[in-house]
Amino acid sequence: MNVFEFLTEEAYCVSKRFNQVVEHYPATADWTWDQAFEETKKDITMLTEHLKKETVLECSIGDLTDMSEALDQAKAQRKDINSSIDNVLMIHVDEAGFKEGLQKIADKLDEHTEFCVKSYYPLMEKLIPAEKLANIQDQLEFSLPG
Repeated sequence: MNVFEFLTEEAYCVSKRFNQVVEHYPATADWTWDQAFEETKKDITMLTEHLKKETVLECSIGDLTDMSEALDQAKAQRKDINSSIDNVLMIHVDEAGFKEGLQKIADKLDEHTEFCVKSYYPLMEKLIPAEKLANIQDQLEFSLPG
């Protein structure tokens, strides 16, 4: 599995985890508030680590001229996701808006992943030398969440 396939799979796994918290949110009586809180903490940690891995790749691109627009879009999407994370962190797990905040994060991650798969990763793959990609692949932790 190359680094781009890994990042795609990782993003899908993280999104799925967020959706599971939403699905089993205490209003369904499947989970306690503590379970929802603990799972959310894990998911947010996994998501922030995933987004950091993307920035590691970006730092490996020599000349950014050919992808400045895509890079700006990826950064804006990550900033938006992080803003949604910050919003959820300001809400107590049993308050109104928590569940919707988690769903918003999952939706934004799905949108970002779609952009990455269709446009961003293929562009990076062309611009990052194979040697650097191999080094990055060795550096990144290759274990999927779940």
